[in-house]
Amino acid sequence: MIHQFAAAWNFLTIIPFPFAGKETVSAEDLGRSLTAFPWVGLALGLMAGAAYLGLSQALPQALVALSVIFLLTIATRGLHMDGLADTLDGLQGRTREISLKIMKESTIGTFGALGLIFALGFKVSALFSLPPREAIKALWMMPLLGRWVFVTLLVYFPYARPEGGLGSAFVSHAKPSNWIWATLFTGVAAILIASWWGAVLAGITLSLTWMAGRYFKSRLGGVTGDTVGGTGEVVETVTLILWNVYERFFNN
Repeated sequence: MIHQFAAAWNFLTIIPFPFAGKETVSAEDLGRSLTAFPWVGLALGLMAGAAYLGLSQALPQALVALSVIFLLTIATRGLHMDGLADTLDGLQGRTREISLKIMKESTIGTFGALGLIFALGFKVSALFSLPPREAIKALWMMPLLGRWVFVTLLVYFPYARPEGGLGSAFVSHAKPSNWIWATLFTGVAAILIASWWGAVLAGITLSLTWMAGRYFKSRLGGVTGDTVGGTGEVVETVTLILWNVYERFFNN
């Protein structure tokens, strides 16, 4: 399991994992590492929660929220935000081929830029609006569910690009057992973090992920690294927004 976690950690974050074991990681190793994606998500969440606590001792809450979202984005290389922007730009293409071509371009278009602005804006404002105790729990949950999204899409949906790409190694070696173990961990962790609300969020996440996967399969022929990362970002943003709904109406 340590090798799976190391492969997942080094792929999903910019922070080197000190006990990686292997110097090179095969495509099969990447496929097996899907099981550990939610573990990496929870680890990122715990780090974000610790940063929130530490920064709260010195900064006003608005700056704390902005700083924590900034740190999480940097820790993941901004890779998933880039995927969100590329996906939103690509979906403006009239055909599947044009959409996939747009997603590969290095430039960012209007829809991509707007998507980044709104995603970051909603994340920061939603986190700022939560009381500290709930904000920390939301930070634990958000990347956990976001990485579970990746597993679901990569295991159960085909890869859209025949020439391959960033996510093709995962798709070609992913197995249903990867999803089962990842789901068991995610479900238990979500319930431990937030009781029944954690289970509700997990159910909402699975529904949104499945709808996104079906849409991408119909529209593009499958998923890509961009659509997987972009869907994860949407789920993270929705998680923070829904946590505000929970706090306002159900947690009194």
